[in-house]
Amino acid sequence: MEEHGSITFYGFVDKQRFKFNKFHSRWIVLRGFNLYWYRSSSDRQQKGNIMLPLTQVAEARVGTTASFLIAKDEGSNASRALKFKDEEGVNREFKNKVANMIAYRQYLD
Repeated sequence: MEEHGSITFYGFVDKQRFKFNKFHSRWIVLRGFNLYWYRSSSDRQQKGNIMLPLTQVAEARVGTTASFLIAKDEGSNASRALKFKDEEGVNREFKNKVANMIAYRQYLD
């Protein structure tokens, strides 16, 4: 499976803080089937990364905020997922790019 590839998305996206119902802005880079996040666009050290799963993006709620989640592991539950705000603009563009890359990965498998 392709580990690296061209960058298909980068930008600031609102990501849920671990175990909290608050969001913070993170610099996100989608490269091939890998998703990386950083505190800022100038950081050299990533805060985290995952390989995109074969499961589609799912709708979710964080408190009263419409959100979507990406499973960290195949078959994992919502507690093992990355959650992002689902709103117009950059977050929606990011959601669409991730959904497309997951569909492409499913096609290749």
